[in-house]
Amino acid sequence: MLNVARQFIIRLFPIFFAGAASILFIMHRVPLPTLTMIEPGFSTCHLPCWAGVTLYETGFRDSVKIITANLPNWDVSVQGTNAQYGFYANQDQKQVGGVVYEDRGSVGRMRLDMIFPLRYLLDTLGRPYCVRANHLSSIDVDVVLVYWRLGDSAAVGVMKLDPPERWSPGVSIESLLILSSYEECSLFDAQPWRGFARLWHYQTNNVD
Repeated sequence: MLNVARQFIIRLFPIFFAGAASILFIMHRVPLPTLTMIEPGFSTCHLPCWAGVTLYETGFRDSVKIITANLPNWDVSVQGTNAQYGFYANQDQKQVGGVVYEDRGSVGRMRLDMIFPLRYLLDTLGRPYCVRANHLSSIDVDVVLVYWRLGDSAAVGVMKLDPPERWSPGVSIESLLILSSYEECSLFDAQPWRGFARLWHYQTNNVD
């Protein structure tokens, strides 16, 4: 009986090995989704540039025209003043919004309102510099800001976690801030990146 079972296992092994090899081959051939593949504007240029707009290089009055040109097949609408332009773009069921802020005639900073997993920014920008978390006790929500240093600029991912949602690479970013200057983490009570340690490691205080 033992010999029969052994013979059965030996015969199954090549089938199992071939199946595993096929899965690995498919995984190798099919690229995993990336930020540039999933979200608009990121394939045009690298952060801190987005959709062709670069902080302090792109003129403020030209920014909306450039964004529209780099979001082909998107329906883009704009509202603005002399200090900021708000834009909204949609394509089928997908929406993107944001604000472009003026500083001395150029684009000084940007806010992008789009939802995508944190893992995409981790894959694109690498290890974050620091993290700040606050618990809003009045609505029982954790607000988490993840900072990346990009030379003299910075990118900040903003997330809201509703308990029992776990702090993980799959958490959704709701806004991405692109800032023209970077300040040390200690100046705004952020903590150095410790990976996905328990969120209280990054919390500064509770906010009512």
